[in-house]
Amino acid sequence: MEIISDMKFWALIVSLASFIISILPAIRNRWKGRKLTIETQDGVMLSHKWGYTNLKQSITLINNGGVTIRVKDITITLKRDGSSSTIPVRNFFRTFDAQFPSLFSSISLKPGEETTHTFGFHHKLKRIEEKAMSEIISAARREIAEPTIGTFTTSPQILMRPTLSPKTLDNINKIFSQNFYLTCGEYEMEMEMLDENRKCLASKSWRFTIFETDESNLRDITKNYSTGDGVIFDSNAQTWFYMGLT
Repeated sequence: MEIISDMKFWALIVSLASFIISILPAIRNRWKGRKLTIETQDGVMLSHKWGYTNLKQSITLINNGGVTIRVKDITITLKRDGSSSTIPVRNFFRTFDAQFPSLFSSISLKPGEETTHTFGFHHKLKRIEEKAMSEIISAARREIAEPTIGTFTTSPQILMRPTLSPKTLDNINKIFSQNFYLTCGEYEMEMEMLDENRKCLASKSWRFTIFETDESNLRDITKNYSTGDGVIFDSNAQTWFYMGLT
């Protein structure tokens, strides 16, 4: 009876109850753990740089878990006829009205937060591949900078629009032939969200089909290379093509 009537005892009980109530949300959030949800549009944009596959996709990330999640990397793997090609995220548009993309480093989401961005996926080239492309681009710059002199029956000399040399185009076409992956066929596309320890936070898969006309459109990008377009500059020519996902 003395304990029941002791005010210090009841003060301790109240303090203990308040403490338990205060930590319940944290316990509940910890119990929910990490849960990242991926939502996307029903399509993906495909292109290539000298045969190296490029993709763009609008992605919504939702943290439905109870702890802060940090997405350190995003990869897309294309699979077809037993072969595969994995392409990492390289940049993203921070806002819907952004004119230029920003380099991707990471995205952190607190519990309940979500974010939507258009992400760009490009191959990370080996050093020797970067060196080869850099040498070709340097040669292309020199060739485009030199005007070509042409002759016509009505005029002894006339300046013609410069084009890349057959040697430079041949070097580009060799790289294209070695790396072009987007031939017609059925593809499986898998996306993975990775944390700083390369552990998978979430994944999602789709399928799409590249038809003969789609492959032809993608190959036709190379037709602009002779003028330097897609080599030392990018014009407004269409180089991205939409593929529906299922």
